[in-house]
Amino acid sequence: MKRYALNKLGRYSEAVESHEEAIKSYPNNARFYNSKGNNLYFLERYQEAIQCYDEAITLEPNNPLHFCSRARVFNSLRQEEAALQDFNRAYNLKQENQVSGVFTGDEWNLIEEDIKFINDVLGRDRIELLKKKNAYLE
Repeated sequence: MKRYALNKLGRYSEAVESHEEAIKSYPNNARFYNSKGNNLYFLERYQEAIQCYDEAITLEPNNPLHFCSRARVFNSLRQEEAALQDFNRAYNLKQENQVSGVFTGDEWNLIEEDIKFINDVLGRDRIELLKKKNAYLE
C-alpha cells in the first residue's frame, strides 16, 4: 500500500519506483502497471505511461479502466482521435461486461476535462460523451 500512499502525497517518482518493485514480484498484475502509468502520467512521462497502460491492457483486455487511463495520456498528447477511441472502448467494455464500480467520482474528475476537450475539438456531441461517463458511475 506504500505505493498508493506515495501517490496521494504527490511523490510520484517514489511511487513509480515502488510500483516497479511490486511488478518484479507480481509481473501479471495489471493494476500495478496501470497505477505505475498513472504516476508516470502525473510526471508527464507520457510515452512510458502509455507503455504501462499497454501492458495492463495486454494482461486485462476487458478492463475499461486501462483504456480510460491511456485515453487521458493520448489527450494530453493532443491525440484526440486515439483518446476518443479508448474512451469509447472503455464504455463499450463496461456495457458488454456489465462492469460496475470501476471508477470513483475522483477518477472521473481527473478525466472529465479531457472528455470535454475531446468533445470540443472533434465537434462531438458533448451530452453523449457525458452520458457515457455517467453510465460508468451507475
